[in-house]
Amino acid sequence: MDFLWIVTLAVLAAGYFALAGYDYGTGILLRLIGRDEPERRKVLGTLGPLFLGNEVWLVALAGVLLGVFPQFEGRLFSGAYPVVLAIVLGVIVFTVAAQLRGRLGIGRKPFWDSMIAVGAGVTAIAWGVLLGAMLEGLPLGADGYPTGDFSGLVDSGTVLFGALMFALFTLHGAAFVAARSTDRLAARGKRIARLLIAPSVMAVLAVVANGVFALDLANPWLTLAGAGLTILAVFAAGSLLDKRPIAAVVCTGIACVLPVFAVAVAHLPNALVSSLEGGAGLSFSAIASSSSTLAQVGWLALPVVPAVIGLQVVIWWMFRQRVDERTGLFW
Repeated sequence: MDFLWIVTLAVLAAGYFALAGYDYGTGILLRLIGRDEPERRKVLGTLGPLFLGNEVWLVALAGVLLGVFPQFEGRLFSGAYPVVLAIVLGVIVFTVAAQLRGRLGIGRKPFWDSMIAVGAGVTAIAWGVLLGAMLEGLPLGADGYPTGDFSGLVDSGTVLFGALMFALFTLHGAAFVAARSTDRLAARGKRIARLLIAPSVMAVLAVVANGVFALDLANPWLTLAGAGLTILAVFAAGSLLDKRPIAAVVCTGIACVLPVFAVAVAHLPNALVSSLEGGAGLSFSAIASSSSTLAQVGWLALPVVPAVIGLQVVIWWMFRQRVDERTGLFW
């Protein structure tokens, strides 16, 4: 049962970073790809009905963490509280701004467009900082619980990881707009995506140099393999942009997911490690709820996760056409 829920957690995390990743990337690029109000409306229209559905993955991920992995959730969120708060605020600003820009006067739309970009950018960077902190270790004391000292959360390593996720999400968003739009917007998306390939690869290499080789990881080669696959996915996306844009989006989505799993396997069999001398980590075998709790909620995993995946596939299929002049827009 523990293994089933760990797989469920992995699937939900992958779904969230792959799907919400292009939401944030599109938001970051909104004012760059869309030069005026009609164009920005079309850029947001590429998200259309997919937007809020993608956030469901975050809700499901948080629910599994709270209900099934309370030890992991409690120590992770408490040990990196300022970063988690930044993620929450970024998601709120991004979501609220996207909703309000279409419901207020035209004169206020530039402000909300800026807030969309700010919220998306903060969310992307904060996720990277959190992953970087998990890679380096959280401030956990000898009892394995957070000490409340957050001074070491933001350093060169976590900032580099923040830059990496910002670059990957932005690349993902550019590829997504290129695949979902037409004419000038698609051309701009492709051009920006190509420009982001080199910075994304450089960010991966910088994180590797600062993390894999500088830190005492339990499984450095697994983490290094994840980094290598991320670079391959980025290059594959660049080669597919013209002839197979949807495949390019799949590749950029994979590139957004791989760093998460590279961090997850870095310290196996531990789920969390301490950055403090004498601090205690938390093993995967100790993160789950009691067996009775898992047995009571275990029946949810099998039907719910396939249902969420199936619904996502149906939505994508229903709204698979590119956004053009004839498309009904949601924003």
